[in-house]
Amino acid sequence: MKLPEEIESAVESLMEPHGGIGGVEFLALPRLVPDHVEKAVVFTPEARPALLVMIAPAAYPDCVRDAFGRAEAARLALGGTIGEAVQVALCKGFAASQSFAVVPYLRPRGSGRLRQRWERLRLRGPVLAWLREATRRTVSVPPEGALADGFVEPLRALCAHAAVGEQVRSAARASLGALEAGRWQPRWVLAHNDLWIGNLLRRPSVRDGAPAFAVIDWGGSRVRGYPMYDLLTMATSIRLPTASLRRELRQHSALLGCEPAHAKDHLLAALGALALDLGEWPVERFAATARQFVSLMDEAG
Repeated sequence: MKLPEEIESAVESLMEPHGGIGGVEFLALPRLVPDHVEKAVVFTPEARPALLVMIAPAAYPDCVRDAFGRAEAARLALGGTIGEAVQVALCKGFAASQSFAVVPYLRPRGSGRLRQRWERLRLRGPVLAWLREATRRTVSVPPEGALADGFVEPLRALCAHAAVGEQVRSAARASLGALEAGRWQPRWVLAHNDLWIGNLLRRPSVRDGAPAFAVIDWGGSRVRGYPMYDLLTMATSIRLPTASLRRELRQHSALLGCEPAHAKDHLLAALGALALDLGEWPVERFAATARQFVSLMDEAG
């Protein structure tokens, strides 16, 4: 398989400092979703991976462009060295009406149980610190006119969602009642919405103060997103102990300017918004995640 001419021309320019293109290898990845993106690794003449090319499928021609547009918005919202964790494209465009992007090749995490356990422990502190700082930098108060669509509607959707179970629906009803009574004030933050350890890659060289990891896959992110969901997703991914999660919830609540009890309200609003736009996420898996996250919140107090 060969790179389209438009992409090859862009890659050739990017590979000039490396001595040109030594080879291109398309990755044989399972097609788990309809908007599956083709990926190809570009090698140096010394057979070292240098670039990764992503090409949108014909059925979803804009998906790569949209994902990297959101990544750029996220990096801009964060600013400074913390924003360098957001992977953005070296170049992007269209080839045969399908969007593409080229990024530096970053090695994935190691395989093997012991290696993965070590990486979860190694990344825990830096990633949680990065997420706290991201919350601090991007928190904002939604205007009154945004509450109906942004919070009331999602919570009502969760109240009526049969698959999530009574524990989640009951919690959503309580959050909706508290919101309508003015007992908690929602906040917006930058939200990745799929922040798990599989979307973190190692950065081989960084300048002082910059994160040593890159966060990829920003296609579902929102600059005006919901707090707490990213924290719960990462916490389950790195197997964060309950006591540590409790501390993180309290710190995030302080950054949001709310009582720790309202962390759960923000999470439920996030789950409600996801319920309204599941995309390719199976309902059963979403429902299981909702139940798991609400239970974790209850356990952490």
